[in-house]
Amino acid sequence: MRWMFLILALSGPALLGTAAAQAPAPEPAHPRPAPPAADVIAEVGRPGWTVDERNGCWVWNPNPQQQEIVIWTGPCEGGPAQGEGMLEWRYVEGGEPRGERYVGSLARGKMHGIGTFLDSNGIVYQGEWQEGREQGRGLRVWATARYEGEWREGRRHGRGIMVWINGNLYRGEFRDDRPEGLGEYFSVEGGWFRGAWLAGCFREGDRQAAIGRPLEECP
Repeated sequence: MRWMFLILALSGPALLGTAAAQAPAPEPAHPRPAPPAADVIAEVGRPGWTVDERNGCWVWNPNPQQQEIVIWTGPCEGGPAQGEGMLEWRYVEGGEPRGERYVGSLARGKMHGIGTFLDSNGIVYQGEWQEGREQGRGLRVWATARYEGEWREGRRHGRGIMVWINGNLYRGEFRDDRPEGLGEYFSVEGGWFRGAWLAGCFREGDRQAAIGRPLEECP
């Protein structure tokens, strides 16, 4: 915020009143940004900017929905949302109202930095973001499982651990959202499977297992 100070050397009340009457009104602390160009505004089937109608802030929308609005509580000097704040999406799906929420850091209108995201199905991700996608280290919690570890471009990629509520567990390497590389998997029905995985599949002699895909699809 910029402040302007005017120091006047005045000798009488008449001069003071005149100067005060002529002083310009202060500028707004956060002027409303100009809207984005019409050809980059989000529409169903076309990613683009969605604008918070309350403050004019722009948020990048990769998957526009019907009757969608966005609410952003942080700064947006120049247009795109930037810095710390809370972001809410509200839309209609199948005739029912839906919503998503993000609390954390944005850059250039996208989730970037550290933040927590809750989607419309109750799935939570907490951790690092880059350009609107999970990147770095993070924790995702589903209704029946949780994963904590490394991410790349929105997918589990690198080292991590996956735990299911039925007691199954995998820890080791992931690639493109599936176990790949060295890892160990404990199944309450089959015990331990330790060794090399490929695209979610494990085979060692007659023993085989699959994670994230049907066993019959494994080579």
